Amino acid sequence: MSVWDHIRCEMPLPGAPADGTRTFMTRDTPYQFMEDYTITADGRLIHQATKWIPREDRPDPDEPRVMRHSFGSRRPAPDQDEEVPFNGDLTFTDLSARNSPTYVACFIDGRCIRIFLEEEYRQRMEQARRRMLMDDREGG
Repeated sequence: MSVWDHIRCEMPLPGAPADGTRTFMTRDTPYQFMEDYTITADGRLIHQATKWIPREDRPDPDEPRVMRHSFGSRRPAPDQDEEVPFNGDLTFTDLSARNSPTYVACFIDGRCIRIFLEEEYRQRMEQARRRMLMDDREGG
């Protein structure tokens, strides 16, 4: 079974309007169990906290199937949201839309510095790799 987290992005996305309402999927966040995150307009990564709901308060507490009986088991707890000091690259895509582009958000010291389309990101990384290797080769 493949597991991912959900992410909303309030920062501008290359080639798309920044409305913060689309939900994307990522496998690059720390928890990886269908958790919810937001990249805020100022570049912070926020983990949306949830609280567990007692079984008797769930919509189908006696449902025998495992996944159905867990339906409604968590609710948002915005007072417990936390900022994640993420460093590195976070790749995300909208799997609900056919042919949706994939984005790469680049974080340094807990802030998203820039978001690239995946193809541009790959091209830039390859250029940087080549420059680094040529410098090493030339002794520099």
